[in-house]
Amino acid sequence: MDVTDLKSATAVVVAVLRDIPAQDWDRPTPCPDWTVRQLVHHLVVGTDRFATRLGRETTTTVPSADASAEELLEALEASTVELVDVFEQPETMQQVMELPIGPMPGESALDLRVTETITHGWDLAQALGRPFAFDPEVVERAIAFSGPALERIPEGRSPFGTPQESAPEADAQDRLAALLGRQPVSSGQS
Repeated sequence: MDVTDLKSATAVVVAVLRDIPAQDWDRPTPCPDWTVRQLVHHLVVGTDRFATRLGRETTTTVPSADASAEELLEALEASTVELVDVFEQPETMQQVMELPIGPMPGESALDLRVTETITHGWDLAQALGRPFAFDPEVVERAIAFSGPALERIPEGRSPFGTPQESAPEADAQDRLAALLGRQPVSSGQS
């Protein structure tokens, strides 16, 4: 994956969220105890932390979890721009980044960030009942990254659920979600 994939995945999330009614920001998501608003906040915090864990200062102000939809979306876009700038530095791709799941080179950290954005986009799609049209090729790359990455997670560090079976006809987004422990959907509405 590359920074274009991160920009693309984030743009899909932001575009759908800009078009939802205000009351939908308080809907529950498949992520236990998180509403749509809290899950978007999690995406902002995660994107900002990736940059700081790579030793870069950020200028994005991370709003609180109860911030307005506009504040959260602006912060998600701004933090993504900053993270893309970090990943565009040649030395970043080889730099080892310490993450809760263990150390990984910048190249793998970028793959993880893209995968998380798509997966949480799937969570948001389920909460909102709206499709999130991620590029299927990017999703396939996220699947290719995730299988081996799950095998490398140190014991006791399980940020994902137990992989689930997905239907043979499931689209790439549903297959990625199932691989990362989400309950598969039969409607194909992701």
